[in-house]
Amino acid sequence: YETFYKASGLIRFDDNKNGLSPAEFIGKSFQELDDNNSGRIELDEWQEAYLESITPESADQDNYN
Repeated sequence: YETFYKASGLIRFDDNKNGLSPAEFIGKSFQELDDNNSGRIELDEWQEAYLESITPESADQDNYN
């Protein structure tokens, strides 16, 4: 775990070095990411949140007429 955590670069998101939380990594709380209220964050929920975090607002087609 420690080797992967450091080698993957995920450690840079862990502000307090006590384990990476969703809020530290993606800027949203666990409850915000758990779309289906399963009590865990599935891969598709992580992917959706990550893509939202890196996609510029201008890419949202709803912003245009």
